[in-house]
Amino acid sequence: MVLRHLKNLFGAKNLGTEHLRAIFQLREEMTAQDLTPSSADDLNLQRAECLRHLHKAGDLVRACEVALAPLWKSDALDARVAESVRHSLRFHISGLEALCMHPLLFFGQNTFSAVRETYETLSSLQGLSKGQLKRRLLDARGELAADLKTTLSLIFQEADWVRLGGDTRKQKSAS
Repeated sequence: MVLRHLKNLFGAKNLGTEHLRAIFQLREEMTAQDLTPSSADDLNLQRAECLRHLHKAGDLVRACEVALAPLWKSDALDARVAESVRHSLRFHISGLEALCMHPLLFFGQNTFSAVRETYETLSSLQGLSKGQLKRRLLDARGELAADLKTTLSLIFQEADWVRLGGDTRKQKSAS
């Protein structure tokens, strides 16, 4: 390829090292010109998509917390309340499932794993009978609340990291 460019630009006779350097310099400039704007645009687009994905995940996890709020406030749980919680979680769980289908948009494995575990924990509640659901929710409410808070914390940390361009020095100085 280099020889073809050399011949096309300078002919086949009296070629020297300066001609070869010119070809390499021209190729470097063309490559840098071709890659730099689109690479920067692609990176910015990827960051924007990751941020959007992380914000959706945060919104859904927070919505799950709100849906589970009756559990945190009561020592006894009526079967109707348990069924109401299950019903309100159904939409949020399907949203988490859809987000988990695109793990690369989480940007980090830890955040994806936390969201995936939250999804799996909440979706396991869907198949339980009313009585089983009531017992499971009462037994696991402290653990479930802590898991949701941890997941939200990871999502927010990662969103900050992506927003700062993935530079941990910026993140530390911003804290």
